[in-house]
Amino acid sequence: MEREIAKDKLTWKVVRIQDRDLRLLNLILHQKFLTLDQVHRGCFGNASLQMARMRLRKLGHFGMVKSRPVYTEASKVYLLGRPGYSYLESRGLAGNLSFVQELDLRVFEHDKAVTDLRLGLEMAGVRGWKSERELRQERPWVRVPDAIFNLENLSVALEFENTEKGADRYRGILLNHMERPAAGHVLYVLRTPDRLKSLAQILESLRTRRLGLDLGRISFALEQDILDLKLEAPAVNLKRGRIKIAELSAQ
Repeated sequence: MEREIAKDKLTWKVVRIQDRDLRLLNLILHQKFLTLDQVHRGCFGNASLQMARMRLRKLGHFGMVKSRPVYTEASKVYLLGRPGYSYLESRGLAGNLSFVQELDLRVFEHDKAVTDLRLGLEMAGVRGWKSERELRQERPWVRVPDAIFNLENLSVALEFENTEKGADRYRGILLNHMERPAAGHVLYVLRTPDRLKSLAQILESLRTRRLGLDLGRISFALEQDILDLKLEAPAVNLKRGRIKIAELSAQ
């Protein structure tokens, strides 16, 4: 299905927004930005990287997207342009999400990793992804996870950590998930085995501090395992031991 958007002044006279373009604009709206690789994997299926690059060039020509250099990336990254945001708004697809004008480099690596996790898990079949931006609109008065998605009949809150916090901070986050849950389960994703082990130990330490907590509602997994194995990736759960992410819904 194609939807027409008006004119241009140079080479291209018109751009027609295709379904994959709509997917692209929506992804950028919710994830704040996309790298070229993420655009290719998330929106272009088996099409070539060159085709993705050329489509971005055309969308950029009409202001639907805009590119920005990031020194850690080989290629530029892509944000929504004002016309792209207005296009989503005019079709009732922007919700209450505001227009993101520029990159926040302080959380760039974190946000990039969350998008990679989203693309990998959606490719494996998870549905109903809600981004942190969307969750903040729904629950502005509380701390929200990085995302919530549906794994069969189970809602799962995703937390990703790429920077280390103190033990007390982690205890507060874990307690918040158990006492004021945003979803039926929490998947805590970490970058190194040492960090995974230390967070599992912090969760275990809560057993004696707060009676009656269901520690089995939180599982821990490694980022690279999920990127490589998707739902077959192993997870550590204090109640069930070592399980696959696909098995979380069989609680």
